[in-house]
Amino acid sequence: MSKKFLLVLDHIRGEEEGRHNRKWENVLAPLSCGDLGIKILISTQTDSVTLTFAKIIKKEEIVKLAGLNDSECLQLLNPHTFAGVKNPR
Repeated sequence: MSKKFLLVLDHIRGEEEGRHNRKWENVLAPLSCGDLGIKILISTQTDSVTLTFAKIIKKEEIVKLAGLNDSECLQLLNPHTFAGVKNPR
């Protein structure tokens, strides 16, 4: 009830309405009444998935993030992957 958390749902694909929505309603319904600080990150290629999830958890705020190019990914990951390595080639 009073816990904050980050839920990551990766690569969610859009499926037929109806049964698919009921499945997600069962999973996400408890999150609709959570505390401030609960965050849900969904990666999908379908806007309808995002809208369905927002409707289920009764949230109006949707923030769309653009993908990173290869150079940006390396810039983000290399300092963590090669921490302490002198020549990370």
